[in-house]
This record gives sequence, C-alpha cells and structure tokens, in this order.
Amino acid sequence: MKRFFLFILIALFLVSCSKQQVKNSPDSVIEKKRIDLNSSNKNETIEEFKRIVYFDFAKNNIKPKYFSELKEVRDRLQSDHEYTIIIGGHADERGSREFNLLLSKKRATNVERYLVNELKISKNRIKTSWYGKARPISAEHSLNRRVEIRVSSN
Repeated sequence: MKRFFLFILIALFLVSCSKQQVKNSPDSVIEKKRIDLNSSNKNETIEEFKRIVYFDFAKNNIKPKYFSELKEVRDRLQSDHEYTIIIGGHADERGSREFNLLLSKKRATNVERYLVNELKISKNRIKTSWYGKARPISAEHSLNRRVEIRVSSN
C-alpha cells in the first residue's frame, strides 16, 4: 500500500512538472553571436556566428521572416572566404525516430537549398547534418523544431 501511494505521489509530481509553461518561443529566441570584424588579432575574435530558423509542427518550409537571418549568414560568408557554413536540422520528440530524422533532414536541406539557390552560396562551403529528436534544447516543443546555422572558420 505504501508503494502505491509513493507511486501516486511521484506520478503527480512528474505531471505537475511537465505542465510548466516555458516562456521562450521561437519568435523571442534568436541566438546571435557576433564576430568582431575589426579586430587586428584573429585569435581574439569569436570564431562562430550562429542563426536559428524555427519551424511549425511537422513542417519543413522556411518562414519568410527568417530570410533576413539567412541573408546575414550570406553577408558573413562574404567577409572571409575561409568561412564555411554548418547546418544542423532538428525535430521535437513527437513522432517516431524515423519520421523525425527524415523531417530534420528535409528542414536542413531546405535551408541549404535556399542558401545555394536564392543567396548564391557555393554548396562546397556548406556541410549539412540532421539529428532528428536526438538533440533537444528545451522542454518546449517549438524550440526543438529548428535548423541551426553556424558560420565557422573551421
């Protein structure tokens, strides 16, 4: 009987924790790490520039509001020809592993296509990966439905 009450207590605790609202939304979270382009010592600069494109549930189309973010990626690439783009597609945990891998691949590929076809970035400067639901960053589903774009000197 004690085990039953302990089980109920733990279950109630877990349910109450899972219903907490996360205040961040994709529209309020745009991660930007700026690079000091005027620094004379390259070792003192931040070597990474990152943008995130968020997606609706089970969708892979890029929302027009992210086009300016992607143009910033292009502009950053034009400042130094040694920089490359690293694209990582992600999904939230809803759905099967296979579905989420395919969805994250489609998201990453759509961002890559936009950069190559619309913004005229050479495909040779882009590395694309997808992770499905394996790398969540939040308990909030909408923050995990994303493509991370990094401009790096590596």
